[in-house]
Amino acid sequence: MRQAQNEKGGFDISAIRADDRTVRAANGRRGGFVLISVVLLGAVLESFAAVSLIQQIQETRMQRYNQMKIASYHSSQGVMERALFNLADRIANFNLDSIAPNQEYQITYGDGRTSAFYRIICAPPTNPSTLLSQCPTYLIAEDGFQKVAQDFEVIVRSSHPDNSAFSSLFPVQASSTVHQIASLKQTSIFSYSVFYNSDLEALPGANMTMTGDIHANGNIYLGAESGKTLTLDVNSIHATNDFSRARKDDPNILPAGTVNIKKSGTINFPTMTTTPRLDSTNASWATLATSTWNGTVESAPHGVQYVQPVTIPSIQPGGFYDTHAGLRVVDGQVFNSSGTNITGSLPAGTVSQVQFRNYRENSNQNVIVTQIDIAKLNSSGYFPINGLIYATRTDAVPAAGQSSATSHGIRLVNGSQIGPGGYAGGLAMVTNNPLYVQGDFNTINKRSVGLISDAMNILSNNWNDSNTSFSNRNATDTTINAGFISGTVPTTGSAYSGGLENYPRFLENWSGRNANINGAFINLWNSQVATGQWSYGGNNYTAPARNWAYDSSLKTSPPPYGPVGVEIATKTWWQEASESNYF
Repeated sequence: MRQAQNEKGGFDISAIRADDRTVRAANGRRGGFVLISVVLLGAVLESFAAVSLIQQIQETRMQRYNQMKIASYHSSQGVMERALFNLADRIANFNLDSIAPNQEYQITYGDGRTSAFYRIICAPPTNPSTLLSQCPTYLIAEDGFQKVAQDFEVIVRSSHPDNSAFSSLFPVQASSTVHQIASLKQTSIFSYSVFYNSDLEALPGANMTMTGDIHANGNIYLGAESGKTLTLDVNSIHATNDFSRARKDDPNILPAGTVNIKKSGTINFPTMTTTPRLDSTNASWATLATSTWNGTVESAPHGVQYVQPVTIPSIQPGGFYDTHAGLRVVDGQVFNSSGTNITGSLPAGTVSQVQFRNYRENSNQNVIVTQIDIAKLNSSGYFPINGLIYATRTDAVPAAGQSSATSHGIRLVNGSQIGPGGYAGGLAMVTNNPLYVQGDFNTINKRSVGLISDAMNILSNNWNDSNTSFSNRNATDTTINAGFISGTVPTTGSAYSGGLENYPRFLENWSGRNANINGAFINLWNSQVATGQWSYGGNNYTAPARNWAYDSSLKTSPPPYGPVGVEIATKTWWQEASESNYF
């Protein structure tokens, strides 16, 4: 405060009051400035807070949107796996064209909200409407086998189910479109010349030759009768367990005949000796097998793994083959693929019923078979265009040990040519009964043929139903070109199965005669109807010279509906760029 004295030495009160008013005015001005500053600062802070909140909301939305896009991508990936599985399943079940090319199929997830769409075309794409079964095929060699491959492009698109909730905020939906080119590789069940899903025995009583690749998910027992030779001119013979030079039904017997196996990469056939014993009982087996055969002969110590066999569709009535057959023969009645009974429209004798004696199944009574004359069927106009015949007898049940024979079956005759003139397909003959093939089969204009049955029986060109006496059953040389998938009766205790040499069963005197088979021998089950135990000599049979060779065309051109394994291999994949970018 400004102090002022008057003339008398006192203070000037008026001056003091004036100064006081000045101070109050100045303080008032400063208070106004502070208030304005505070208001302005509050507004700025509110603006910052609002911007921060907006940014927070926007970031939350962006985060949610990106999560939705990621979810859409994973949804597409999941449906891609399902689409490829569906594709492989259709190939394995001979129904590839049930998937229409370039047509979208919807798959909905378990939440009921999320779904995606896939479509499949050939790769490289040519005409998008090309049937998938017509996509180009090519051969590849893998794992020592030739596989048939086709390339497909699978396109999957997926949109997030919450897109509608964000449609006003984001002009682009949260979605994903993924492409994958995959190679689907088919491995025919006939990739092996011999495949047993159990122990394999081969102990022939006459000379026997086998080619191809042999595999057993179990042990392999090899031998030959004295003075006879088993020659394995094979690329490989593998057992997941052990090799034995002894008999399975009597391990104390080492057959005196010769077993020669080709040494890989050479023209030599080293012998699997009994002295010294060259099998898994030898402490040095692993190294000896390798040095002797150079990889042809391998077992568990060499790392041989269990091979999962190709799944066989059901051969029972009502099963896959029955329901897909182009021609069905049931108890002598014939039906086309539409279910129409065409028995009366066929030439006389196309399908008939005959009987004869099968001493292995029952020595007292005849077996009754439904006989199909292939030559007459060829000329009838009713040969199935899809190449699949299914036949069954409802009275076929095991007869072994019974007083009356009921192990009835199916027989094919006059089958040297498969299909009418101009027919370029093959044949799958399937029955849940024992199957008999009489005479030369598939020897004219050879086709790809698969015979699937409860048990396989071969009757020579000289077979006569009326010859019940074994002395009159003298076989002649016979040739069959077909792949077999059939059952056997396994070795039990001292009862021998008959071995690979009797996989196809014989009913005649074959001494000095040739049974020539070009095909494959696949054993995945035990016989359910023809369960008679193997027996040699007497009224049963005598052994032929078995000239058996692998028909490699069975794996590159399998028979119609011939079971295949399908592998999926990814070649390349990509996501469409416009949908792989996040904000």
